[in-house]
Amino acid sequence: MATRTRLRRSLSGADMVMFGLVAMVPLAPFGAFGQMYQVSGGMIALGYLAGAAVAVVTAYGYAALTRAAPSAGSVYHFGTALIGRPVGFLGGWVTLLCYLGAPTLACVVTGYTLSALVPAVPWWLWAVVFVGVGGAVNCLGTRVTMRVIRVLLAVELFILAVVLLFGVLTLAMGVNQGLRLTPLYDPATFTAGTVTGSLALAVFGFVGFDGVATLAEEGRDGTAGTARAIVVAALAAATVFVVQSWVFTLFVDAETSGRLLAGGDPAGTALLDIATGFGGPLVAVACAVSLSLAMGMAGVPVQASAARILYAMARDGHLPSRLARLSPGRGVPATATVVGAVVSAAGVGLMAIGPEVGGYLTDTVFDAALGMFLLVHVCWAVHLVRTHLRAALPRLLGPVGGAAVTVYLLYRMWSPTTVVLGVWLLAGLAALGYGWLRRRRTATTRPGTAPDGPNVGPYPFVWLGRFTLSLAEVGRVQALVAVGYRHGRGDILDLRFHPADAPAWQPFLDGLVQRGLAGVRLVSSDDHDGLPGAVGEALPAARWLWRVLPQTHDLVHRAAPEKQLWLAARLRGLVDEHDTTGTRNRLTAFVAALRAEAPDLAGHLWAAREELVTHPLCAPDAPCDRRHSPYQASRAIQRRLDGTGAFDDAAHAAAALTELVEHVAGSAARRGELPVGAGRGELPVGARPVADVPPA
Repeated sequence: MATRTRLRRSLSGADMVMFGLVAMVPLAPFGAFGQMYQVSGGMIALGYLAGAAVAVVTAYGYAALTRAAPSAGSVYHFGTALIGRPVGFLGGWVTLLCYLGAPTLACVVTGYTLSALVPAVPWWLWAVVFVGVGGAVNCLGTRVTMRVIRVLLAVELFILAVVLLFGVLTLAMGVNQGLRLTPLYDPATFTAGTVTGSLALAVFGFVGFDGVATLAEEGRDGTAGTARAIVVAALAAATVFVVQSWVFTLFVDAETSGRLLAGGDPAGTALLDIATGFGGPLVAVACAVSLSLAMGMAGVPVQASAARILYAMARDGHLPSRLARLSPGRGVPATATVVGAVVSAAGVGLMAIGPEVGGYLTDTVFDAALGMFLLVHVCWAVHLVRTHLRAALPRLLGPVGGAAVTVYLLYRMWSPTTVVLGVWLLAGLAALGYGWLRRRRTATTRPGTAPDGPNVGPYPFVWLGRFTLSLAEVGRVQALVAVGYRHGRGDILDLRFHPADAPAWQPFLDGLVQRGLAGVRLVSSDDHDGLPGAVGEALPAARWLWRVLPQTHDLVHRAAPEKQLWLAARLRGLVDEHDTTGTRNRLTAFVAALRAEAPDLAGHLWAAREELVTHPLCAPDAPCDRRHSPYQASRAIQRRLDGTGAFDDAAHAAAALTELVEHVAGSAARRGELPVGAGRGELPVGARPVADVPPA
């Protein structure tokens, strides 16, 4: 198993919020104003408010899933970790359709606008140039990408602020009846159909905040920072969209309103005509140019998200491995970026065939976005049921409601163009089947390999063990074991053999993550070389507490036998309630009472007080009694192995070690599913050791 490559953690929460805002294009209502006015009955602000409600709920789903399963793969990884690899692959496949098609549509809009200003240059050339610029910017590295995004956002917000200022000052002087609430509610045109009719178009305007989830491996603030950035980006876009649509709608006079309600705005110039009325031609030209440039450069963050989806799927073996390569100097998936730009440019070529192709592509991208959101809501519901079973019902209102609205929008959008999405899914199924057959053929023909094993799923608490033992033919090897705890039971997640001196923790944990391990809050083990860094890379949301947990239990068991049960009960009582202040007060009183009888334990608890206050001694689903304590398992298992002698082969060693782990750690292994040895440098069951394990 190759070491899992990682993107650089260089982005702040503010960077990720700006990334999402530029992808959503704050000036987008400029171009969609006339169409939104028609379908919403003149209540554009209400339409965007309804769309914002759907987008924010979906953003909370993305945030929850990013905390549980952070990865550049976003929807692909959510589906893989929580449901299964086939579902995850298809989710990533649909996401690719959205992220590769959206830059094409945005750059085509820019091409048409600039071609009208410079007729000598065809629109398709402008579009291809902007696609190429977006790809080039992303290839230059994350720092360059963020500098460009900051400049773009500053220019867009400045233009918007100037136009809104002109508008508000004009309205304040009493023009067109001044400020009023009809853009939010107009009794003359309000019906349920106007709200639902504008909902689909409004939701499409929010597509882009989801791209922040693809930055989960690049945030300096960890998964919590990425989750916050997703929600903040959606809320910020909702505010910008609602405010500007409310102000601009107030300038629509009766004649213009009748024309827009009857015939819409096929040319997309309604708002520019309104801007000319209150700000003059200069303001209208500034709006047109800024909108075209904003749409074209929105491809920068969207192409970056597409590249990270390609990178994540290639890293897990679903796509060619070259797409998972990071550029040595800049640490970005340059190959995936170039491939994504080429596909988006090819989409421009397709749209040059005729206007009907553009309609097909627009509807298909929107269908893909809705399919992506639907899978997010399903994964969110699965995650809630698995991790919050008792309190899942009230929390399920978000994902169930979001899924219901998404299904309704898919129904409303059903058209012959939906067949394109179906064809794309069939192509994804074919690619998935081909990849499965190729991996199976490789696993059966290449010596020294075995399948990666079944899907793991979420486990809040994981115990890791490393043991040394002897095999008759190769001498000393190391065995790595992972036991996950949830719902009161323990499962052996993986057991693998490696050469005695090889660095093995990173590929071991990366393999578990690739098989869907998620939701880990607490990792416990003895202190092993390379383990802290491996946990930080593979499980960034988890806390590794070897300094507290094993030593605390060791100190308890060093106390007098008549004191051990009392000490253990008091330790558990410290964290029974999830109250930081109460836990700190109880810990202070306990340490003061303990100093006379067990000064070593008192000193250790006081030195680790902050970790004990913020992280319980035991995860909610982990057993903590003496008989099944995972903290004492390592030494007990190693003592038994030391007294066994050399094993005949890896199969006998795996069977003996599995039995010991089940007995000592109190785990219930899923027999018949335990993968032992999968990859280069490991020892598969029933096969001779590979050549890079040195003989004794």
